[in-house]
Amino acid sequence: MQFLQCCRGTSLCHSLAFFVLILGSLQLIAILTQVYGTNARDLLCQSMNVQRKTIASNEIKEKASETTAITELEQLLPRRYPVSDSNATTNFEGVQARAFTPYEHPVPCFEPEQDWKLRQSDASQTGFLFVKPFKTGSSTASGLNLRIARNVAARDQQHDFDVCKARSDHVWANAKYYDRLPDKSFLWTIVRHPTARVVSQFFHFRVSRAKSEPTDRNFIAYMTTGPIDMIHDYYLGSLSLQDYKRGETDPVATANHILKEYNFVGITERMDESAIALAMLLNVPIGDLLYLTAKGHGGYDDAGGRDGNVCTFIWPSFVSSGMQAYLDSDDWKEKSHWDTILYDAANRSLDLTIDKLGRERFYDNVAVYKQAKRLSEERCLHNVTFPCSEGGDYTPDEETSCLWKDSGWLLARHSCLRIAAQSLHKGPTHFLPLHTGCGCECLDAVARELKIDQITL
Repeated sequence: MQFLQCCRGTSLCHSLAFFVLILGSLQLIAILTQVYGTNARDLLCQSMNVQRKTIASNEIKEKASETTAITELEQLLPRRYPVSDSNATTNFEGVQARAFTPYEHPVPCFEPEQDWKLRQSDASQTGFLFVKPFKTGSSTASGLNLRIARNVAARDQQHDFDVCKARSDHVWANAKYYDRLPDKSFLWTIVRHPTARVVSQFFHFRVSRAKSEPTDRNFIAYMTTGPIDMIHDYYLGSLSLQDYKRGETDPVATANHILKEYNFVGITERMDESAIALAMLLNVPIGDLLYLTAKGHGGYDDAGGRDGNVCTFIWPSFVSSGMQAYLDSDDWKEKSHWDTILYDAANRSLDLTIDKLGRERFYDNVAVYKQAKRLSEERCLHNVTFPCSEGGDYTPDEETSCLWKDSGWLLARHSCLRIAAQSLHKGPTHFLPLHTGCGCECLDAVARELKIDQITL
C-alpha cells in the first residue's frame, strides 16, 4: 500500500484503489513491474505527482459535465451601440452617457510617499487615482495605472522620484477620494457586465478561496444571502464619491454623478479600446499601456500575499442551467438593474469618446497597440517570474518581476515591454514612444545596440 501514499487526493487513485482491493497491492505492483520494470512504484508516483498539479482542472471538467446546460461567460458581451447610427441612445433611464474629454490640466505627477507601496488603499486628493472594483479585470487596469505613474515620472527630468503618486487598490471611492482636487488628479475606473462580474466573484471567493462546491444551491445562496454590498448596486455604492444608500439615495443621480466626476470609465470587455482611450485622454505613449495578463498565468493567484503566501487555484467560471435560472429571475434583475444601467451608459460613453478623439486615428492606435501586445507576450512571458507558477508554487515578492502585488506585472522590471514598444515605432502614428522606463539590464543593452533606446517625445 506504500505506493497509494503518493496518489492521495487524485481521481486516478480512486480507480487504482478498486483494483488494489481486488488484486491486492503486491499483485498490482507485480503487474506494473512486468510492464515498466523495477521502477514501477517510482514511475507511478511520479505520474501521480504530475496529475496532482492538474487535478483542479480535471475536477472542473467533471463538475461541468454534471450540469445540463453550460453557458460560457464569454457570451455575456456588452451591448454595442454603433456610433454611425445617429439614433443610437445616449440616455439610459435618465442616466446620460457622455464623451470623456482629454485631461486639460498638467499631468498630475506628484511626489509619492516613501512607503507608497503600503499606501495604495489610503485616501488621496492628488495623483493617478484608480478605483479598483472586484472581478472586473481590475488587476490589469491597476497595473496600467501604476505603469503610467512610473513612466511619467521617468520621462520628466525635473522629478527626482521614480514613480508619481498613485492609488490602485480596492476601495470605496466615497471614503477615499470624495475631496480629490480635479486639477491635480486623474480619477478613473473600469466596469464589467454585472452578471459576468458577480459570477466571477462567486467562483473566485466562494469556490476557489472558501472551497465551496460550485453547485446551483451554493450559487443561489451566495446571490441571496452573500455580501450584499458586493452584489446589490455594487458599482453605485463603490464608485460614487458621495455616500450611497440603497432605497434612499437616487440611483439615477448617483450614476450621473459617477460619469460626470470620473475622468474616464473603461469597459472590461473592451480592454484594448479602453487602454487606448486612456492613453489618448492622458496624452501618454501607447507603450505606457503594455501589459501582461495579471490573473491568467497558470490559473493560480496569491491574493497579493494576503492568504499567507499560498497560491490558490482559481476555478474558471461557468453558468449551469440552474444558475442561469436564477440570473433570469426578478430578484437578480432587481439587484443588478442600476449597475447594468451604469454599465450600459459607460459602454456608450466609450463609443462617444472614440468619436470625439477621432475614430480613424483611434483605431490606427488600437492596431499598433494589439501588435505591440502580441510582441510583448512573445518576448516577455517566458522571462517573467510571477507570484504563482503554472503548478501553483509560490514565489516571494522580492524574487518576482512585480512592483506591487500582482499589478506590478504590468510595470515589469523587464524591458521586454520596452523592446516591444520600440520595435513597433513606425508608420504615421507617433503615439508609441520608445522609452517606457522598464529596466532589465540585458534587454536595455540590446536596445542600445540596436539604437532604439531613445526618442524625442
